[in-house]
Amino acid sequence: MGKQPYKWVIIVGPDHNENLISSLREHCIQWAEKGNGADSILLVGNGQNLVSKKSLEQLKDKIDGSTRIDIWGHALNTRGSHTIHLLDDTNKRTSYLFEILTDLAAKDKNTASPSQLYIHLWSCFAGAAMPDYQFLPSGSLLIIHGSKSYPTLMKGNIEGIQTALTENKNHSPYVQLFEDAIIRAETHILCLPNNQRFVIRPPKEMIQKPEVAIRYLQASRDDYVKLLGSILAEPFKQPICNQLEQRIITMDEAKNYIDSLEQVKLYSRNYSLQTFLQTTDRHPDSIPCTRDYPIMAWLVEKSKAKDVKLLIKHGANINKTGPRGNYLHQAIQWGEYRVAEVFIAYGIDIQAKHLGKTPLEAARVAKNQGIFNMLQSYNADSLGWKMHYAIQEEDHDLLTSLCSSPKAGEYLKQHGGMLFSTAVSSKNTRALSILLSAGAHPDALNGSGEGVLHEAALQDNTELVRIMFEAGANINLRNPNHLSPLHYAAKFSGTNLLEALIDKGALLDATDNLGRTALHYAAIEGNDANIEFILKRGTDINLINQQDTHGNTALHMALDHEEKETAALLIERGANVNLVNHHDTYPLHLAAKNGMSKIIINLLKHNALVNCVNTSGCTPLHLAAAKGKDKATQQLLNNGADPSIKDKTGNTALHHAIQKNKKKTIDTLIKHNPNLVNIKNDQGNTPLHIAIKDSNVKSVQRLLEAKPDITITNNQGNTALNLIKNESIKQICFNYKYKQPPSSDRTQGRTL
Repeated sequence: MGKQPYKWVIIVGPDHNENLISSLREHCIQWAEKGNGADSILLVGNGQNLVSKKSLEQLKDKIDGSTRIDIWGHALNTRGSHTIHLLDDTNKRTSYLFEILTDLAAKDKNTASPSQLYIHLWSCFAGAAMPDYQFLPSGSLLIIHGSKSYPTLMKGNIEGIQTALTENKNHSPYVQLFEDAIIRAETHILCLPNNQRFVIRPPKEMIQKPEVAIRYLQASRDDYVKLLGSILAEPFKQPICNQLEQRIITMDEAKNYIDSLEQVKLYSRNYSLQTFLQTTDRHPDSIPCTRDYPIMAWLVEKSKAKDVKLLIKHGANINKTGPRGNYLHQAIQWGEYRVAEVFIAYGIDIQAKHLGKTPLEAARVAKNQGIFNMLQSYNADSLGWKMHYAIQEEDHDLLTSLCSSPKAGEYLKQHGGMLFSTAVSSKNTRALSILLSAGAHPDALNGSGEGVLHEAALQDNTELVRIMFEAGANINLRNPNHLSPLHYAAKFSGTNLLEALIDKGALLDATDNLGRTALHYAAIEGNDANIEFILKRGTDINLINQQDTHGNTALHMALDHEEKETAALLIERGANVNLVNHHDTYPLHLAAKNGMSKIIINLLKHNALVNCVNTSGCTPLHLAAAKGKDKATQQLLNNGADPSIKDKTGNTALHHAIQKNKKKTIDTLIKHNPNLVNIKNDQGNTPLHIAIKDSNVKSVQRLLEAKPDITITNNQGNTALNLIKNESIKQICFNYKYKQPPSSDRTQGRTL
């Protein structure tokens, strides 16, 4: 960019920017007063704002008589030899302008002294077709700013000017500020956004492309003024820059246009209130919306909680009242819970009345239970409510401010754990650090009696472990059930967090109130990776066979929760397969009950006792039969399980299968040992007694096929047939090879 003054300065744009026009006129006069001559000055506009007769005479008096002054405007009433009256037809006006420019350009080529040309073009030029752009004199500066036909100017004329100047290499470079791109070519071209209509009420083309508007807003204040100041020649640089900068900064002064915030898609995905606020010095309370409606009220109605918070942070007065009360009253009226939450958090007056009602009373009348409950909660604990809100919303400035309040220290001491819990659940580690820095104790417990380390283990969050450990948290902190963070980690987390806790001193053999270690909980969850890690780190402790208060080992836990792979892992790592709990339950009992046939084989290979009995006298076969686990039953029988063993009530495995009506298991047991059908329990009942008493038709059929002794009586002297009540069973028994009912005295009075 050269430092020499330009021979021509051409300003294109609407003439209703009166401040800029006046500045140009006055500085033109001042410049002339200093003795600077000019071959010609061309002022173009509608004439009403551009010049008055008086100002024209002043201009003529100040400028050398040889200087040509041309005024172009369709509404100009000034008379004189220097006045040009233009036709109303746009194209003719434009053509006439070209004649003037061509003449001036030709004159410039033949003169040794530089000329200064000012043109301020009315908006009709922007919308007109421009047949030729070669009129721009060499060494000129063209400044284009907004007009009513701004999109037409941008999309049509700018492209034409750019093309023409690029083809003509005799012109000086231009700069185009359009869509945030600075293009260097042959003549300086600056595109100013229209300070009113472009920013506040843009045409459709710009509404459809809000991202373009954003780039203009960002460029206009800094880049444009800086660029303009660097290329304008004295004595015009500073005055013009001042006027433009002032105009750009105060672009929202036209109140009539600001009601179209909606039209600029202020709240679309591509446009934000943040961007708008960054381009204006206007206070948020003075920004109207539609129908003289404050923008804050409009945001409340439109459920824009984040933008409400943004306005508050920019200094909006949240206690401002209007015909509908304060903003909280309005949020209640519209049922906007999230917006009401923002106002309450930032200290709105919750005792303010509208029509005699506080917000709490208004919420009750409006039957807005959510806001009503929120206000009640706030009344009970206002500081805590605000802190929880700030944490959840990641409003760290608000949280920091609240933590520095006089009552914060005592509150953190009593309720720090609850705040920690909110921070953890919100995954807000910064809030956690703020609370710790403000004095919250790192071992503070939440409402469930858990510390942050417990919650970190639940979330598998090693970063939280690091933060809390560095803050001095007890790595072996216990909850009300005496569970440590390591217990939680073994069940819910991965090995990385488990390792972090152990490396920082977590006790592997720590037990909860049930005597369970972390290994027990890893087995319950089937977390094999953690089991491997714990066993690897705890080689000096017999963790694998450590029993809880009920005598259960990790193997018992894995089998009871049907974690087959975990059980296999523990067996492989040396778990005692014959260690019983306090109910004399062996691991094989649990495997049989849950039908874990492969585990049964595995246990038996490791010398598990196949006929072991629990406190009820049941063998694994009893439990498998009762649950109808036919495959497990077969595996046990194949490996030496004795089906004739009775439990403490005298029942065999077949009795259990009959009681639970497990048809396949009944078949398996009878096939293995048909004599089971005649074994009596402590009440003298055979399996047939039980089947008939329970009216299990299919079971009766299966038992009769095994040819049981139907003369066997129980302790009450009844045979199985004496107990028949079901007609289907009666028919089955009648059709059996024993056609006649027993003739003994025990059956008198009974018939089939």
